[in-house]
Amino acid sequence: VLFGGGLGDSNTALTLVSIIVMLFIAIMIVLIRRLKGDSQTDDYWVDEDDLEDEDEEINDLEEETDVKESVESSDKVEESKEENPEEIRARLAAKAKKTGVMQAAPGTVQGKTGWYIDSSGELTSWLVSEDGEWTRVS
Repeated sequence: VLFGGGLGDSNTALTLVSIIVMLFIAIMIVLIRRLKGDSQTDDYWVDEDDLEDEDEEINDLEEETDVKESVESSDKVEESKEENPEEIRARLAAKAKKTGVMQAAPGTVQGKTGWYIDSSGELTSWLVSEDGEWTRVS
């Protein structure tokens, strides 16, 4: 008798051990799939309603930034005519490295939704919510 008869006769003990082993294997398969497929499943389970709401929020934020950009655009247009894009990127990357804060690219208001340059000079797009939460778009 297996396990000293603690689980009953041999057939019962083997059945219980088999069930436990099968559950363990199933859990391991699920965990492995989740670890390997994190980047793929994030976009797969997004509801269309969530996308529509997010698009509306982005459009609202873009309209707000367009108004602010038009006010500040005259100063930035003069700066961009003097420097080529690579010089601007290098200058903003140096400033980001010095301050430790990403710098708004031309046409973006610092701290608002738009394009930012980090200390390595990489240009990325960020969505800033009303509560100040930053979400990387690209």
